[in-house]
Amino acid sequence: LDFSNEAVQTWRWKNASVLKTLRKLTLRCSVTASSGPIEDGPEGLRSLLQSTPALEELHIYSNCISSKTLSLLSSRTPGGIGCDICPELESLHLIRHVASSAIPSIAPQEIINLISSRWHEPQRNVQTSGVKFQPSLKYVFLQLKMPGLPNLSNIEPIRSFIQRGLNFKMDMNLSTY
Repeated sequence: LDFSNEAVQTWRWKNASVLKTLRKLTLRCSVTASSGPIEDGPEGLRSLLQSTPALEELHIYSNCISSKTLSLLSSRTPGGIGCDICPELESLHLIRHVASSAIPSIAPQEIINLISSRWHEPQRNVQTSGVKFQPSLKYVFLQLKMPGLPNLSNIEPIRSFIQRGLNFKMDMNLSTY
């Protein structure tokens, strides 16, 4: 799905029932620094993702992945209880194609916060005392092409999550393809 305001509106209104059962979604946003950001920004993305409650796997290929995108994807409460954006999400791929100073950088802590908000140990994916815990992230792939971004697999708490079962991959290659 190519992401734009028009595409979001079309999918939101014409295919809402399809989106409710969608398990895998790949979004491509071809916004460039010269064309400017998507006018609806994360709100358009929010509308789309709120329509996908069964989504388990999300791939976003975009140079407009930002702090707002990460904040949107973060679970709203500790342990993932009550998340209204993709509550079943288990696999997340975030890919930027271009390393450029024109694209806002993302602080490592923002990435850590996103993963921390959605990951918990696998045995917590059961119903306890009437409270069903949301599924946990099992796989994260990042290719953000940001100069100076450290390899987060060596930073806590990501390192601990990896030791306890998170499959985390981070491509540090800054070249474009």
